[in-house]
Amino acid sequence: MNYKLADFISNYLNEQKLLTEKYTKLFNQIKLGDSSYNKNNSSLLNLKKRSHDTESMFNQNKEKTNCKYCGKQYTSKLPLRNHIKKFHLQENYTSRNEVSTKQSTPYDDYDQRKQDYSRREDSYNEGDEELRQKLLRNVQAIENRENGSSSMLDKQDHELIISGLDSDSNSDDE
Repeated sequence: MNYKLADFISNYLNEQKLLTEKYTKLFNQIKLGDSSYNKNNSSLLNLKKRSHDTESMFNQNKEKTNCKYCGKQYTSKLPLRNHIKKFHLQENYTSRNEVSTKQSTPYDDYDQRKQDYSRREDSYNEGDEELRQKLLRNVQAIENRENGSSSMLDKQDHELIISGLDSDSNSDDE
């Protein structure tokens, strides 16, 4: 029984060695591009070529085509044709290219918008000025309550002194 098993294993290893040599030669022939190995070899090359062709056809079907009317994308031309027949040939659609080349002016109302903006800006400035005046009056009223009327007299004297200094400096320059 051991002899039979040993013979079986040796036969198996010999077959594996022969197959390895055969496929190594085949691989080298394919690598070099030489089709003169034998007829079986050329059939394997044809199989490889056919599989490459099917891959390219599959990838070609993946390319998307756009509808020229609405821009919707399709992966093949048959559904695109059906889409055009169903949706666009019934009505008069302009193609997407015609729409994009149409001269349109997005700033037709530019002057009007500019005037509206300047009016809003002026109203903000007027509103800010009114707020400043109210705040100033409130601050002055609070100061008057805290300091009494004596601060008003001091303030008037201070303003007179400052205006007097200004008049003195003007006379020095002359």
